[in-house]
Amino acid sequence: MIRFACLLLALAGTVSAQLQYTVDGKAVPVLKVHGKSVLSMQTLFWGANWKWAGVDIRSAGEPGQWTLASKALRLGGTLSWSVEPDRLVGTYRFEVAEATPNAIGGGLELRPAYQDVVLGGQGKPPVLLDKQGWEWEFQPGQTIRVTAEPDFANVYFERGNKGVIRCMFFADSIPAGQHEFRLVFALPKGSERIRSLDERYGTPDTSTWCRN
Repeated sequence: MIRFACLLLALAGTVSAQLQYTVDGKAVPVLKVHGKSVLSMQTLFWGANWKWAGVDIRSAGEPGQWTLASKALRLGGTLSWSVEPDRLVGTYRFEVAEATPNAIGGGLELRPAYQDVVLGGQGKPPVLLDKQGWEWEFQPGQTIRVTAEPDFANVYFERGNKGVIRCMFFADSIPAGQHEFRLVFALPKGSERIRSLDERYGTPDTSTWCRN
């Protein structure tokens, strides 16, 4: 049965499948092929000497709106996502109360599953576009392009691993003040916009949940 399922996936990969996309309730883009996720993303921030300084992302109570906060970096702000035809647009607004001049920095870590069997062996490794971002031909003639305005401070493969891309909004320091970045996922024409789980079932009210 397992061998048969793998064969079906391989056969499905020989024909370009429609990309499905949305943004989930945790402000993370969701990209799927044949119902399986082909990209993951998380937000990463460090202070000096690689000291972890996570950014807390919480719903702002309105669809497509979230808040950003990091006590360690005295950082706050907002994040909004717009789900549009064949693209996703995220707007990050950071408000930094105090500069961290020796910070490693912060940004996004993205993991394209370019070797996944769901792509039938047709996915190519992603290509970096200097500080503009990166692009990935995940199926023949089907490309995902991720860019930012203004450009990222740095874009690189983590330890040379093409399955782990770091796109840094800040590098070597995090200056005080207000900083805005517009992140764009340009998707293949004809991609299918799907509803997230939160849109289908609603966001759970956790206010009455038991706390550890």
